[in-house]
Amino acid sequence: RRVLFRSSKQVDLSNRRVVVLGDGRLGILCAKVVRLFTDDVFTIGKHEDKLQRFHQIGIKTQILNDFHQEADFDVVIDCTGSSTGLETACQLVRPRGTIVMKTTVAGNHSLSLASIVINEINLVGSRCGPFAEALNVIDSKDLGLDDLISHRFAIEEGILAMKTAASPDAFKVLLHFPKQASAQ
Repeated sequence: RRVLFRSSKQVDLSNRRVVVLGDGRLGILCAKVVRLFTDDVFTIGKHEDKLQRFHQIGIKTQILNDFHQEADFDVVIDCTGSSTGLETACQLVRPRGTIVMKTTVAGNHSLSLASIVINEINLVGSRCGPFAEALNVIDSKDLGLDDLISHRFAIEEGILAMKTAASPDAFKVLLHFPKQASAQ
């Protein structure tokens, strides 16, 4: 069985219907990883321009306000960074399905947890996961992470790179360091 989001629980993603909530950097990274386990990946976000990144790599998307569907996803992954993410996840996950909380929200939640109990939903917190496995996947090039980089700068342009990283149109900003001659 192919599992992901290890914490005290493991979430099986093979042949599951999975929706990723959130169209930012964490959302696209999670969607790319999930796609290694199942072809049935869907992303819901609030920003059409950000969702274009998902379209470009072949992941189906929908604007949150336009999305109306029964609660029938096997796994819902919250990458929203919003206090409303868990509530939305509860509306989308099927009974006995799993919600994976990848996001951290500093604010308070005002959510009735009744649906989690009534529908026997598995709620999994997932912060980092197994680093060795993640590094192996990155090293294998299966994720194709280059398309996440929106801007590249030489280290000498570091101040401009930091200003660019703070702009809304930046996704990932990369700094290049010059290669040093090897010591003989």
